[in-house]
Amino acid sequence: MDRPGFLYLLTSQCAALLQRTGVVTDPSGALALAMLPAAAAAVTPQSAAAALSGPAGIGVATDGTLYIADPDNSRIVRRDGCDGQSVALACFGGPGSLPGQLKTPRGLLLGPRHCLYVADSGNHRVQVVDLSTLQIRAVWGQPDPWAPPEPGIDAGRFNAPWDLAADAHDAIYVVDHGNRRVQKFSADGVVEPLFWETMQAQTGVVLIAPASLAVALVGGQERLLVIDQGDGGLKLYDTSGAYDAVASSTWSDLAINNPAGLSFTGDRLYVGDGASSRIYVFDLTGSLLGVVPAPQGAVCGLALDRRGRLLVHSGSGASVAQLLPGQVYAPEGRFLIGPLDVGGPETSWHRLEVQGPPVADATHLRLYTLTSASPASPPALPTAVPSTEHMDETLLNTWRPAPRDALDLQILNVPGRYLWIAGVMSSDGSATPIIRQLRVEYDHESWLRHLPAVFAQPELQPSPVRFLKWALALFQSSLETEDRLIDRLPQRFDALAAPADGAPDSWLDWLAGWLALVLPEEWSQEKKRRALRGMFRLYGTRGTVEGLQSFIRLYTGASARIIEPAQTASVWTLGEGSRLGFGTMLAAAEAQGAVLGTTATLEYSHLTGGDEYGAPLFADLAHEFCVQVYAAEVKAPQGVDTLRRLIEQEKPAHTVARVQVIDAALRVGRQATLGVDAIVASQHPRLALGEDGQLGVESGLSSEAPGRPGQGESLRLGMNTRLA
Repeated sequence: MDRPGFLYLLTSQCAALLQRTGVVTDPSGALALAMLPAAAAAVTPQSAAAALSGPAGIGVATDGTLYIADPDNSRIVRRDGCDGQSVALACFGGPGSLPGQLKTPRGLLLGPRHCLYVADSGNHRVQVVDLSTLQIRAVWGQPDPWAPPEPGIDAGRFNAPWDLAADAHDAIYVVDHGNRRVQKFSADGVVEPLFWETMQAQTGVVLIAPASLAVALVGGQERLLVIDQGDGGLKLYDTSGAYDAVASSTWSDLAINNPAGLSFTGDRLYVGDGASSRIYVFDLTGSLLGVVPAPQGAVCGLALDRRGRLLVHSGSGASVAQLLPGQVYAPEGRFLIGPLDVGGPETSWHRLEVQGPPVADATHLRLYTLTSASPASPPALPTAVPSTEHMDETLLNTWRPAPRDALDLQILNVPGRYLWIAGVMSSDGSATPIIRQLRVEYDHESWLRHLPAVFAQPELQPSPVRFLKWALALFQSSLETEDRLIDRLPQRFDALAAPADGAPDSWLDWLAGWLALVLPEEWSQEKKRRALRGMFRLYGTRGTVEGLQSFIRLYTGASARIIEPAQTASVWTLGEGSRLGFGTMLAAAEAQGAVLGTTATLEYSHLTGGDEYGAPLFADLAHEFCVQVYAAEVKAPQGVDTLRRLIEQEKPAHTVARVQVIDAALRVGRQATLGVDAIVASQHPRLALGEDGQLGVESGLSSEAPGRPGQGESLRLGMNTRLA
């Protein structure tokens, strides 16, 4: 069967071709709907909160305590991290312009030196409060903290500061909203000159109306993220104040109407929109993952607590709601892959196959294909699925939908150099479709060539011939699946590459059956594969000493010693220099030849020939062997029973095997060779009156009594020893 050309799309080479919204990729490249936060409990909406324009901050302490800005009431509310009780900060807050008083406070920061930094927006200053004493440590932005506050444009002066953030070096950044800039201070309130000069050169050019900011690690580097109310975009700066236009371009189409809150985690960026009362969730590439409604009907500030929960400030009083991350799947996600180009001027794109699990209940997947002569971006997907009844099949740049939830489809677009693939995933929030891989076939040779030439005559084109090619492709795709399995058949006989699909490790068990190998269920898949890999060589040693030792080591982990008495037996003969009982032994059978009244029976006896000389002497030993293992190596439950069953299974059928478990004992006549069939035991347990035990064999005298003798001293019961 002919092999078409094909491409696998979800690989590192094609990663740059992927555009997505509401869709995430895992490290292997698989596509799935993104997971979004959801409210921990039902929250009553508060419509009055939407009237606040701009952010309202939340500060999070390491112990979980929250400090919440209340712009309308010019105060800071402290919420206990344990019992959730809220109380306004005493001795700090209340309307006014004196130090310790507030006017429309917005941003909050739990910063260095255990201080609370407050963007006192209406008073054009930042107040620094010692949380231990609630005393004012410093007032930034006003030359005379007791004089009526005035806005200023000089370094260190503010015009309606809105938000604050700190970096890893305890530098503090302040959004100077009215002056359309960001300023950087040391923990002592000193303006950083390099950042000031760099930012001044860009003031009015990059930032239009900065609202909120955060410090985050992006690409392994610490970056300053600033949300701009002027164009709804996200601007990225390095810690020296230099604007990163390339990185910011990823977020240029953010276009949030009234951004009023920004929070960043390791892989998610949350942006609040005060105009639409929604929270936008992005990944680090700038792809929109989903939109979450604000729990209380409004959003003016965002923060993450120490448990990873997203805190949402509604802007009304000190009202804060909680969202738990990763609770529901996005209701819809879209992706676009292309343009795919294999070099042909008019490539005949044939088949698109989705590799992955079947589409789960309550989820759906619809794929679209489009061919074009230009690599320019294709038109947007239609909002409704177009009808195929009157679709012009001869046009390029036309999206053609596949049936919903179809995972194997024919590309019905006309030939074109470039191919685009789009997909729409949907879910009720409980599950997600998963696409592990996409496979595209092209330049396919139809089975039409196997039919009589009359079926491909030009006068039948285009519709009849095209329909016939499509109909044949249905049968061909079915057989190609089987053909692909046949091509991969050698892979299934490779112990390291064989699949473990179906029932757990079912294919591995099937392979093991070919070699009469039983794979215990408790073995890990890795151990099963290693055993299968070495089984072919091991199979050739079955019935030998080496083979039996290998099987014992494989199944029990024990190192067995196998002794064959017949190999060490010899016969004592008179007149030779040998010692009976040491180097020789008496025969276990009758002597060589016939013995009257014993082995000589008239007409039934015969003399042993030369080729069988001595055979009766070894008859009782020739088919016996002994397997010795240390008890410490077969301590597992039923370890000895497993060993016996294994030996009976693997030994030659005509032999007799005996198992000797070597324990910590030395017995003359049974275990007498130290280090071979006997081992030295550890210290015996103490012998106590009323307990079972044999002194000197299974127990010993106590060594803990006062005045115990040392090594080499005599033991005398009642004198220098006593029973425990």
